[in-house]
Amino acid sequence: MLTSAPLSSRLRAATTQEHGDAEASAFMTAVMAGGINAGDYAALVVQLQNVYDALEAAAAGHREQPVFGPFFDPRLRRDAALAADLAVLGDHRHPITAATTAYADHLQAVADDALSVLAHHYTRYLGDLSGGRAIAARLQHNLGLTPESGLAFYQFDVGPAPAYKNAYRQRLDDLDLTYGEQERFIGEVRTAYALNSGIFASLDHLL
Repeated sequence: MLTSAPLSSRLRAATTQEHGDAEASAFMTAVMAGGINAGDYAALVVQLQNVYDALEAAAAGHREQPVFGPFFDPRLRRDAALAADLAVLGDHRHPITAATTAYADHLQAVADDALSVLAHHYTRYLGDLSGGRAIAARLQHNLGLTPESGLAFYQFDVGPAPAYKNAYRQRLDDLDLTYGEQERFIGEVRTAYALNSGIFASLDHLL
């Protein structure tokens, strides 16, 4: 059974609550309001490093796979950018939180399933290309960081972000998935949002 609604539209409708919950977390609210310092931001970068290490390892394993292959793009890799940002922010020796470990462990657990990996790929990278731009603007204003110094994570060499995101969503809509596969994909996207929210909550103690 297939649904007539495009997958990208179903995704937006199905994850509105999860998306809002992530944005409304205490830590991210403080980020946007100027309520964190460079050390607090470094703590987030440390968590992201761990997550992207797991995500990008899983993605590389599916680069030739029919479902995931059309989405694999080396330009999206964030490992070098995160390392560069930490070099600017300094060594604050923030621990990896239990929530971050849980996210990385989950990515490793689903690493053999291309559709699940794609769900996390979609959630993280399209989020980085969307709300991430607003986050970078606030960090630049509040902490004095710049795209060249501390905010490399948010800089993508993929051309205009709206066009890239639209093309990505069109590829999602073009996937030949059964209704059950679409439901599984949407469920894993919701899981990805919950795991990301868990990381933000794990940093609330810094506020």
